[in-house]
Amino acid sequence: MPNILFPVMLRVFVGIKISQKLKKEITNWQALHKRLAVRWIEEDNIHLTLVPPWYVHSNEVENIIRDLEMVKNQTQPFIIQYRYLREFKFKNAV
Repeated sequence: MPNILFPVMLRVFVGIKISQKLKKEITNWQALHKRLAVRWIEEDNIHLTLVPPWYVHSNEVENIIRDLEMVKNQTQPFIIQYRYLREFKFKNAV
């Protein structure tokens, strides 16, 4: 249970799980491109980020989870297709 009197800031994001088949395809692609200067994600942690990380007070998390559960229950499975991969850098990245 969050501490309502002294909430802490938490870094949260919205992501969805992907199929094991797709995870395996991604890790195979990663293996072929090991020399790229990127931080690879382990297979168990591969997901699709829908909303990038942001900070919230710990006492807001339960409401966020509740709202996302409502959206999840109203959403049908969908297919995503991509045409290319693109690199981007964060500020202060090396």
